[in-house]
Amino acid sequence: MVAEGLETFGAVGTGLSWVGRMAMTCYVLQNLIFSVIFYDVGLGLVGKLPAEWNTGGTLAVYVGVALFLVFGSGLWLRRFSRGPLEMLMHRAHRGLVAKVHVPLARRRRERRRTRAERSAVTSE
Repeated sequence: MVAEGLETFGAVGTGLSWVGRMAMTCYVLQNLIFSVIFYDVGLGLVGKLPAEWNTGGTLAVYVGVALFLVFGSGLWLRRFSRGPLEMLMHRAHRGLVAKVHVPLARRRRERRRTRAERSAVTSE
């Protein structure tokens, strides 16, 4: 029985939610893995597969990498709340907010206070 307001998405939905929480990391990792598998910097599989296997072989490698990323995401998220690149972006954002936004907001508040004090003095 599912509690009211909660839904179950099954194994596929759970796996996709893991990848969604680590979307940037999975995207970058997917591109790196495929580059190593298919291009000459790694295995160079694109030139080694017979022409009649190109579609099927590529699809099989894609499914394997996708499953690896889904299960790898699940393992990672057991220990951490975000993917590594998501953590890096979050820290960078917090740093920018602290260095840029907070001082600008402080200056804006000071200017508003000064304007309010001036208008209070001139209205008396």
